[in-house]
Amino acid sequence: MNIQDTYQTTILFAATKHQQNNQTIPGTNLPYLLHLSNVAMEILVGGQHTPDFDIEFAVQVALLHDVLEDTYTTFDEFSNTFGQHIAEYAQDLPVAIQHIHFENHTGLRDRMDTQICIYTDLKGKYYSFLSKAM
Repeated sequence: MNIQDTYQTTILFAATKHQQNNQTIPGTNLPYLLHLSNVAMEILVGGQHTPDFDIEFAVQVALLHDVLEDTYTTFDEFSNTFGQHIAEYAQDLPVAIQHIHFENHTGLRDRMDTQICIYTDLKGKYYSFLSKAM
């Protein structure tokens, strides 16, 4: 499987599971999928600068990291779909990140922590657009 196919298969699974809970980014009405895709994007960017980096594995973990915690998906269903290795890492993204070393990519945690600010700004722009459109 190539990275595009892996990404599409994984994000569809994650989106379906989070949508079943009507999950949004806390403090916004934005779909939770936006958070997952932003985490995956950080992994893709950081992985480009790291030799021998398993980008396919890391992107799967990034997209799936909240499925077990935030949805009704069982560990068995998860591991049957993606394998035991992915399931174990996705259970605890901070542990997974500790095993992924980025060279020449500083501030990953800080950038991930600022996402809520970005989402809040997007929410404001979205409501402003809607009020003008109506």
